[in-house]
Amino acid sequence: MTWLIQVGLVVTGGLLGVLLSPTEDTCKSWILSRGGELTGPWREELHPAYHKRFSRIDHLNVRHRRFSGHISVQVTRVEPADELGRRWRMSGYMRGDEVFLVFWPVGKEYDGSSYGVMVLHRDTVSVGKRWNGVYIRPGTDLGRYPGTSNLERIGVTWTKL
Repeated sequence: MTWLIQVGLVVTGGLLGVLLSPTEDTCKSWILSRGGELTGPWREELHPAYHKRFSRIDHLNVRHRRFSGHISVQVTRVEPADELGRRWRMSGYMRGDEVFLVFWPVGKEYDGSSYGVMVLHRDTVSVGKRWNGVYIRPGTDLGRYPGTSNLERIGVTWTKL
């Protein structure tokens, strides 16, 4: 009788393996995507710039894959009130104490000129709860000579909520 139970367990295990194997990659991806130190809600402050002479505040929903370092971000503008609800996406990587991102606009308040790159550095005093850096976007000064750069460099700060 024991050999019959053993055979039954092997057959049952095999059937479960066949039935659950399609979900293996999904489960593995879900597990690996959790636990990255940047995962979760963040507050982003964009410092004043010459094209907008006031600070802007965004809410960030960050997903950081721990092992690959890949970061994907959903950005929603919270302040100022006249820009409330504007949205962007960011994608990039974290390597050591630096984050490199590319951003672009999405949604109904789409602004085709609102794209660029962002580089952040860990603030060592805040134990990873604050990151400072810059974002670089095309400038608004149209009077430049052809072939010259009109990139704007604007300060940015991320704070963990």
